Amino acid sequence: MMNSSVSKEMLATYRLQLGPGLTFERVCDLLPYFHDLGISHLYLSPCLKAAAGSTHGYDVVDPSQVDPRLGTQEGFDRLWQVSAEYGMGLVLDIVPNHMATAGRQNRWWWDVLAKGPQSRYAGYFDIRWNHPDPLLQGKILLPVLGDELDLCLKSRQIQIRHNGQEICLGYFEHEFPVSNPSLQYLLQPIRGPNARPSLTHLAETLVAGSITDDDASVHGQSAGQTLTNPGTLGDAEKAALDASIASVNTAPLHLKRFLDLQYYRLDFWRLVNQELNYRRFFDVHQLAGICVEKEAVFAATHEQVLRWIGEGRIVGLRIDHPDGLRDPTSYLARLRTAAPRIWVVVEKILEPGESLASEWPVAGTTGYDFLNLVNGLFVDPRSEKLLTDFYEEFTGQSTDYGEVAQEKKHLVLEHLFGSELSRLKDLLEDSRSRCPEYDSFRQDDIRRALTEIIACFPVYRTYIRPDTGEVNARDRAVVREAIAAALRRQPDIAPGVWQWIEGILLLTHAGKTESEFVLRFQQLTGPVMAKGVEDTTFYCFNRLISLNEVGGNPGEFGASTDAFHTFCLQIQSKWPQTLLASATHDTKRGEDTRLRIDLLSEIPERWILAVRRWSRMNARFRRNGFPDANTEYFLYQTLVG
Repeated sequence: MMNSSVSKEMLATYRLQLGPGLTFERVCDLLPYFHDLGISHLYLSPCLKAAAGSTHGYDVVDPSQVDPRLGTQEGFDRLWQVSAEYGMGLVLDIVPNHMATAGRQNRWWWDVLAKGPQSRYAGYFDIRWNHPDPLLQGKILLPVLGDELDLCLKSRQIQIRHNGQEICLGYFEHEFPVSNPSLQYLLQPIRGPNARPSLTHLAETLVAGSITDDDASVHGQSAGQTLTNPGTLGDAEKAALDASIASVNTAPLHLKRFLDLQYYRLDFWRLVNQELNYRRFFDVHQLAGICVEKEAVFAATHEQVLRWIGEGRIVGLRIDHPDGLRDPTSYLARLRTAAPRIWVVVEKILEPGESLASEWPVAGTTGYDFLNLVNGLFVDPRSEKLLTDFYEEFTGQSTDYGEVAQEKKHLVLEHLFGSELSRLKDLLEDSRSRCPEYDSFRQDDIRRALTEIIACFPVYRTYIRPDTGEVNARDRAVVREAIAAALRRQPDIAPGVWQWIEGILLLTHAGKTESEFVLRFQQLTGPVMAKGVEDTTFYCFNRLISLNEVGGNPGEFGASTDAFHTFCLQIQSKWPQTLLASATHDTKRGEDTRLRIDLLSEIPERWILAVRRWSRMNARFRRNGFPDANTEYFLYQTLVG
C-alpha cells in the first residue's frame, strides 16, 4: 500500500500548526532543531488557501492555491528542498469533507449563490435544492441575520450596494452576489419605453454582464455582477443606476421583492439548526459539505495535493474527518488509485472494541486509540468506586456515564441537528408512502424511533454501501445492537417500525429513497456522537477529567498492562505503519496535565480530603462576605503539605 522505503524512514513525526507566526520560511529556520530531535517527517497542518483570519487551516476556500499567509508556492518548494537536505519528508493534513463558505473568498460558493442550480459548481456542494418548504426550493438558506428578515428590511440593514464595477447585497460586514433576474427587476425603470438609448444600453449591458464567465471564475476572478465596460458610463447613466438602487433600498417591499429573486434566502440565525438545507461540518454552517464522491469534485479539490505527491514533495497524508464523507471507502480507494505509493492515515475515532475497517487502503489511524490506552495505564482502577461515590456526593450528578452520554446525544439531536433529522424523517416518510403495508405507522413513532436509534449508536458510524448491496458482519451487528438498545428505551413504539427501519439500514428494503436514507443516516451518527459526547458529555461528566479525551471513554476507569500489550500486538499484526500519538491538536490537555490528574487516582483519600476542606472553607468565606479562595493554590498546598 505504500513505498517500502518510506515505511522504513517513517520513524517520528512532528506536527506543525502553520500560520502567520509559523510560515514556510520560519519552518526552514527551525529544521536544524527538528533534525537534532530525531524527527523523520514534518507533519504539516492544512496549507491550502483558507478563510481570512483562519487560525487552523481547516476552513479551506481555494484548494488550488497555497495559503498566502504561509508563503508562496516557491516558499513551499524551498521548505521541501531544505527538509530533504536534512533527510526529512513532509506529511500533509487535508480536508476532503468540507470548505468554508466565507463569502466571495470561496469563488465556487459565491458562484452558486449568484446562479443557484444553474451554477457549474452547484453539484460541488451537498445542497437540498428540492426542499419541501416552497420558500427554499431552488434556494440556499443563509441564516446570518441578527433578527427577523422583515425587521432587518424595515431598519435598512440590508441594502443593495454599488461598489465601483460591482452590484451586490450587503448586510453589515456580509456581502452577497445578486442574480440575473434580480438585476432585471432593479433596472426596469431604466429600461422603460421612454428611456434614453444610452440608459437602455446600460441596463442591457448590466444584465448581460451578470452572467459570470466560467473562464474568469476558474482563474479566481469574482463571480459578482460587474459592469462589462464601466469606462463608458457617463454622469447620466451613473445617476440613473444610483437612483434605481436608492429607490429599491428605501422601499422595504421592493427590496423584499429583490431578495425573493435571489438563489439564496437570508434569514434569522436562530433557524440554522432547524431549517438549514445544506450539509455542513458538525453544526458549523460556515463549513459547507462538499460532494467529494463525484469525480469532478475530487479532481478539483485534490489537484494541488496530487501534484505535490507526483512531484515527490509530499510522502504522506492525514485525512481529516473521513466519517463525514458519503462513502469513505470509495473515497480512500480513489485516493489510493491516484497516489498508489503515498502513506495515508485517517482521523478515525474507534470506540472500545471497534477495529479500523480492514478494507480501507490506509496505513492506520492518527492514534487516538493509542493515546487513550497509554493514558489509562497511569490510572489506578482500584480507586474507581471511591472517586465515583465522592463525585456523586459532591456534585449530586449521575455517575452513569452511558446515561449521561445518551441524554446529551438526545440534546444535540434536538437543538443542533433538527434539519438533518427532518431530512431523514422525510426520506422515511417517502419510503413509507410507497408501501401500503406501512400505512399504519405513526409519524411521531417514526421520528421517535429514528432519534432513539441514532442516540443509541455505539460507534461513530457504519460503512454500508447501497451501491454494492452488501452489508458486512461488523456493520450488521452495530445496527442490530443500536436498534435493540433503542427498543428497550422506547418499548411503546410498534415492533413493525423497528423492523422496517432495520430492513432499510441493512438493505433488505432497497430502493433509491432507501439508499439515500442509509447514506445520510451514516453521515449523521458521527456528528451526533462528536457533539453529544466529545463536546457535551465530556464537559458534564467530570469524575476524572484526564479520561475525557477525543477518542476516549470516561466510563472506563484505567487500562491494564495486559490490555495494552494485546493492543500493541494487534497493531503490529494488522496496522504496523499506523500513527501512534500521545497528544494531538485535538486533545483537550497535554500529556503532562493528564498525568498530574491521573495521579489523583493513586491518592484518592488525600484528594477527597482536600476538596472537602476547600468546600468548607469556601462556605465560611461566603458567609463572611469574602471572595472565594484561590482553588488551585489551596488544593495544591493540601495535597503536597
